Amino acid sequence: MMKTKKIFSLIGILFITCISVIGISFTYASITSKLSIDGYASMNSMKWSIHFQNLSNANLKGKTLEVTKPTLKNNSTSISDFEVKFMNINDGVNYTFDVVNDGDLDAKISSIVMPKPVCTSTGDTAYEDSSLICDNLNYSLTYLDGTEIKIGDTLEKGQSKSLILKLEYLGTNLPQNVVEISGLSIALIYVQK
Repeated sequence: MMKTKKIFSLIGILFITCISVIGISFTYASITSKLSIDGYASMNSMKWSIHFQNLSNANLKGKTLEVTKPTLKNNSTSISDFEVKFMNINDGVNYTFDVVNDGDLDAKISSIVMPKPVCTSTGDTAYEDSSLICDNLNYSLTYLDGTEIKIGDTLEKGQSKSLILKLEYLGTNLPQNVVEISGLSIALIYVQK
């Protein structure tokens, strides 16, 4: 019995010694190990370039006179500062131009800024004349095929689309006095798709 106790005692000491050696080895390894992660990342610059270009000459209808050709603002999607004179019933003008995505990102229209034209006149019939003209104006921006431009329409990188801007008088009567039409500007606001 004494011999069995001695053997169990030796096995116990041997087991404790093995556990101690393994524990010390793990502790030493965790203290002396070096974790090294090397890497490299970069982000290329992306070019954003959506703008109007290739403005046509005025396509005049009836006796319309072009006073000032529209201005395409540099590297933007806005058009403004044009003036025409309507001389008769059914007069009108239209311009074609392109919206171009020369950038590296796909885009979509987030808003369309196209204020309603403002008509002003003078004299005793100023209100009636102004209303007559503004109520019978067709002021529109569409794709060249006549399709309506809508929020959410996309313009992929490298793509261009042709647009047509129209201003025409559809009334059946002429005003008694001259009516000035202002507020003729348009902007398409694009964001990343």
